[in-house]
Amino acid sequence: MSFITMILFPLEIGLLLSSLLFYADFDSSFDASFSKGNGNAVIEVDRYEPFITCGKWGKFGEAAEFFYEDKLETIWTKDHIRYKAEGNFPYKQGERFNGAIGMWIQVDMEKLKKRSLIWLDPVHLLAENDPDNGKLWMDFVTSELPDTPIFRFGVTVNKNNINPDDNHVIVIPHIDFHGGSWHHIVGTWENLNGTGNRGVLHLYFDGVLVGKIEDFDHTLNWNILEWEIRIGLGYKGKIDDFFIFNCFLNEETAMKIYRSEKPLGELLGLKKW
Repeated sequence: MSFITMILFPLEIGLLLSSLLFYADFDSSFDASFSKGNGNAVIEVDRYEPFITCGKWGKFGEAAEFFYEDKLETIWTKDHIRYKAEGNFPYKQGERFNGAIGMWIQVDMEKLKKRSLIWLDPVHLLAENDPDNGKLWMDFVTSELPDTPIFRFGVTVNKNNINPDDNHVIVIPHIDFHGGSWHHIVGTWENLNGTGNRGVLHLYFDGVLVGKIEDFDHTLNWNILEWEIRIGLGYKGKIDDFFIFNCFLNEETAMKIYRSEKPLGELLGLKKW
């Protein structure tokens, strides 16, 4: 496929722009560059405060960087960025919803495999006062589980639910991201919080469909006022150009965003670049 055919057409740009809920370019701060809800970032500092790079160390401009020293031996560290989910995430109580979360990431798996910290979450949605009522997340797991290091994109239900088949997780084995390489990751879904075996999860790496789960039910009961978007929990690496849409992204569109080699804000004309 030629590069020319990969360009987003004006109609596609318009549809994506109307579907955009949240976008952070991390060029000058952690606050969202665009948001339908509250875009102000709250920085949770435990031991190693995340920071904005300086010197064009992002995929585009600067990036959010998460760090901990090699001596860190704890299983979990709480340093992360968080935002209110209301308005910035497409969930509505009692309704089916579609959506997509994406970002550019840079992470060195060879180094991380040597750490005692084995769960690294680029992003997850969670309620501080309701942590067991299901969640949506992406993470790396560096050991203890089969085929590690793995990448997971999943949606789970209340942990008291007696049917484990109601949890749906895409698992990609033997992740080999290295050094200074940047990768584009998109997790997208259709018909969450619905019945009739219509649920869909797709995961794209660098514009390519690498995993999917389809034809499932997945009901939720969240109070979105209590939910937060959390970025970088337990994570060591960089994140750039983070976005949330309220629409499902097909593989063609994911590939066009990846191949554009432009920040999403520029691609969608959010501001004059």
